[in-house]
Amino acid sequence: MDILHTRSKHLIQIINELERLGIERNTIPLPKIIVVGDQNVGKSSITQAMSKIDLPRASGTCTRCPIQITMTCSTETDSNWICKISLLRTHFYNPTQASKGSKAWQLKDSPDVVELKKCTSIDELESFVKLAQDAALTPGAEPNEVFDTSDNSGQGFWLKQKFSPNTVCLEISDRDIPSLSFVDLPGIINQPDSPDETYLVDLVQDLARERIRSKATLVLLACSMESDIMTSTAARIVREEEAMNRCIGILTKPDRLQAGDSITVWRDILNGSTFALEHGYFVTKQPTPAELAGGISHATAREKEETFFKSKDPWKNELQMFKNRFGTKNLQSALAQKLARLITDSLPEIGARINERLAAVEEELDKFPPEPSPTSSQEVTGLVMSFCTLLEKHLIGLPPNDNFRAEFRALIQTFSEDLQKATPDFDWPAEEETPSTPTPRSAPKTPTKRTQREAVTVISDDDSMLQPSTPTPNKRRRTAHGSRATAPLSRNGDLPSMEPRTPSSHQSKKIVRPRKYSLDDIQSILERFSQSGRSGRTNPAAVDHIILESLKPWITPLQAFIKQVRELLTNLCEDKLKSLLGLYKGTLLPGHFLKEVNVHLSNKISFFNKATMRSLRLEQYTPIMHNKELQDKFISLHTKQLTARRFRIRANEHLDAMEESGQIVRPTEGAERDKKISRDEALLKEKLGTDSYHQEVTAMAEVRSYYTLAMPRLIDNVLQSAEAELFGGCKGDLLDHVKQGLGLMEEDAQAVQDECKRLLSQDPDREVERARLKLEKSQLEKAQRSLLELRDIHESDSGATFLE
Repeated sequence: MDILHTRSKHLIQIINELERLGIERNTIPLPKIIVVGDQNVGKSSITQAMSKIDLPRASGTCTRCPIQITMTCSTETDSNWICKISLLRTHFYNPTQASKGSKAWQLKDSPDVVELKKCTSIDELESFVKLAQDAALTPGAEPNEVFDTSDNSGQGFWLKQKFSPNTVCLEISDRDIPSLSFVDLPGIINQPDSPDETYLVDLVQDLARERIRSKATLVLLACSMESDIMTSTAARIVREEEAMNRCIGILTKPDRLQAGDSITVWRDILNGSTFALEHGYFVTKQPTPAELAGGISHATAREKEETFFKSKDPWKNELQMFKNRFGTKNLQSALAQKLARLITDSLPEIGARINERLAAVEEELDKFPPEPSPTSSQEVTGLVMSFCTLLEKHLIGLPPNDNFRAEFRALIQTFSEDLQKATPDFDWPAEEETPSTPTPRSAPKTPTKRTQREAVTVISDDDSMLQPSTPTPNKRRRTAHGSRATAPLSRNGDLPSMEPRTPSSHQSKKIVRPRKYSLDDIQSILERFSQSGRSGRTNPAAVDHIILESLKPWITPLQAFIKQVRELLTNLCEDKLKSLLGLYKGTLLPGHFLKEVNVHLSNKISFFNKATMRSLRLEQYTPIMHNKELQDKFISLHTKQLTARRFRIRANEHLDAMEESGQIVRPTEGAERDKKISRDEALLKEKLGTDSYHQEVTAMAEVRSYYTLAMPRLIDNVLQSAEAELFGGCKGDLLDHVKQGLGLMEEDAQAVQDECKRLLSQDPDREVERARLKLEKSQLEKAQRSLLELRDIHESDSGATFLE
């Protein structure tokens, strides 16, 4: 029996401790017993009978706040009765919400317990309980101040409230009492004392509903036998909260059962036929008001109760089969067993829920940055150095930090391709599709220089020297295979291909088109710049003019390249800062850090932009190429390519004319025509004679040669500027710039420390949240330790692991 008492005592103690820690706030229901009932059904008398104490009595409502009574059986033979009185404050009173009634009491972030009194005299307890209840009803004062005053009117403090959700706790220890714990709730009221207090009806009912709703709660429903149980408001609330399967009925005032009243109704209730409850009903007989006023002892009250059920009808005869459910002692015993079983069954889930919640809280706390400390300046300095080191690794680009360099190489490739696309060229005639059946040919006509003229497509800031020409229709024979289409200038690898490449993921949004000239356009420019009366002489100034015109489109891809490099570098810095400072979200540090980095980047990008624009201005100032040997080589290659293409166009036109005039009976096309031109190349060149546009072709070859050589020179200069002005600048003095901007280089060490603490501080709301989580973590860890201690105690007592 001692082991049973000890086990029950420890079980009840652990639940009370968990409740005081606020574990229920974390949606972890704790097993407990609550006593509910309508006003004046004798509910408080049951509470007094089970606890062997006297509670404050008054007309109307006696209980104005929840009163939790915890009884533990002492195993010490010389122990005396003792009661510890405290106030468990789960709510605070908000006077600004007073007009909203029950909403004025609001849940605290964390409960707190105020120790009030240790009472060693059972005769004094009633007055102390009244003072404790006054403390609960007087939220504007310190509980101990209210408790210690001899004036119970509450004057000098805030006005007393009629009801409070805060709990008066009585922890009673004595020999020969069951280990039991229950909460006596205020009686359910249906009518307030005055019309302006109608909100109290909802306040009290809401308080009951909140406690009944918990799935781990065993509900003691007190109902008077002098009224119809079906009209009980408390019973209705139990039904509405679906707690019938967690409910024990207590029938009070059996002495009010009048002679002649039907026994059938009560028999049906007791045997579960009517208004059945999962745990059935008990019947108790408590002292009358006169007996209480006369100071009847608890021992005498229990004797009289036992005599009543043994001597009075219908309890001694018609309802005698339910005698094990009559009397307070039977109720106490049943409740003690049920509560111990309920707690034992709930502990594994409680432990699992505590562990689960603790893990969640720790995960949330891990998202916070370290709290400001005496080493905050070292912490910030370390973060700055880590960022600069990480950025430098990516700018160098060795694996595994080579993503940035790969992206940068892609930008360079796009830039190079865009410049290649702008290579100047002749506006060669477009091909037409060959019909499946030859059509009659028009009369032959002599090719003219104007036959070659097409619309001019340019990107230029100055078209004063050259206006677009109007296309002249030219009826010509078409080939199915495009044998007369423009062929690439070179396929032997000596020159970079001028054909557009597949756009990369970094393709410029602006379309870069080459400057195209007709043969007559070039002729016109040469004539404008001619200073000689002799034909066939080309003024170098004319070629220089065309070269400079061809370089004007470079501004578009260069500006796109600068913009993309800026975005690439900015994104790199932002991504690395985000990963490095992820834990510091909510502090001032990320914003200030990023601001300083962006200021530094803006300066370096400005230097880079100026350097690249200077390189472009130098290229566009005047054509200069010192390496004459290399230039002559490229002029020769371009001349050969352009001349070959020009020959094929002239040869096709000559053969078309001969076929149309009937001089060639058997027409050729496609591959056959190409084969014929190649076979008869010498003969055709002899017949065609010197190209009248030879000078224009030579001039274009010089222009394309210079463009081909100047383009990589610009690219190299731009890349050198990127490496020296931009990447080198970031690797060089970024560290000092950020440290200076964050105040880390001040001479006053305390000023540096204070500034770093400010940078690492959360905003007030986040700090409040961190404090709340830390408190919750502490409470959960205490709960874990308590459960482990309980397990160890019971394993040592019985060898059983009932918590598993």
